Amino acid sequence: MAQRRAYDGTMPLPEGLRDLAASLFAQGLTRAEAARRLGVSRATATRWYRVWKNGGRGGLLMGKRRGRPPRLETRALAAVDRALLRSPRELGFDLDRWSLAAVAALIERSTGARYHRRHVGRLLRRAGWVVPPVGATHDRAFRSRPLRDPDGNPIALLERRRPRT
Repeated sequence: MAQRRAYDGTMPLPEGLRDLAASLFAQGLTRAEAARRLGVSRATATRWYRVWKNGGRGGLLMGKRRGRPPRLETRALAAVDRALLRSPRELGFDLDRWSLAAVAALIERSTGARYHRRHVGRLLRRAGWVVPPVGATHDRAFRSRPLRDPDGNPIALLERRRPRT
C-alpha cells in the first residue's frame, strides 16, 4: 500500500493534481496507478475518475467555494490587520503584547463576529501574520513555560511577515 505524503511544496496544489489526474485517466491509467503517481488515496482518485468520466477535464476544476461562508469578510480582516499594528493599550486592552484572546475580543468588538481564541491564529495567518505556537504546542516547541495574559490564557507574540520581493 502506498504511503500518503504530506504536501512538501514540490507537488502541484489540488487543482493541478486534478488536472494531472485527468491527463492520467485520458492516457488509460488505472485509478490505483494514478493515485500512486499523484500521492493521493485510491478513494480520492476514484472520486476524481467519476467526476472526470461524467464531466471531462472541466468537471475536475475547482468550482465555487463550498461550505459555510467566512464570518469575517476580507475588508473586516484588513481593518483588524491595521488595528494590530497599534499597541493593545492604545485600543483599551490592559496588555503590553497581543494575545489570541485579546485579538478575538478585538474582532468581536470591531466586527461583531465571535471567534474562539484558537481559531484566531488561522485568521491572522490568512492576513499575513506569523503566529507562534501556544499552549502545549508552545511548551514542546520552545521548552519553556508560556507567558500568560491576565485571564490566564497563553500569550501569542505576533509578528508581521515580511512581504516577498
